[in-house]
Amino acid sequence: MPEDDSDPDDAAYRDAYRKKAEEMQRRQQQDAQLRAMLKQVLDQSAYERLLNIKLSNQELYLKVAELLITLFQQGRLKKKVDEPMLKALLSKLLSQRHESKISFMRK
Repeated sequence: MPEDDSDPDDAAYRDAYRKKAEEMQRRQQQDAQLRAMLKQVLDQSAYERLLNIKLSNQELYLKVAELLITLFQQGRLKKKVDEPMLKALLSKLLSQRHESKISFMRK
């Protein structure tokens, strides 16, 4: 019995699959562009440290990467960022982070 390609559920599934595949490909391209730009901005040890941060804290990685690329594009980085400079930047960013506290009020 031949398959009928006119099944609306099958067509919807293929369309959703195609869209998901395109989105994944777009993300991979963006990630590759980001890594290429970071390699221009960071020396090897700083780049490796930033990739380790990516594994543990994606949000912090993206924040630092965005900041470094912005500084680079503005011409505010005179040389490649090395590991001690990256550590200093990270400590500055982490010290600015506000910890939220939950307090319980008893009657």
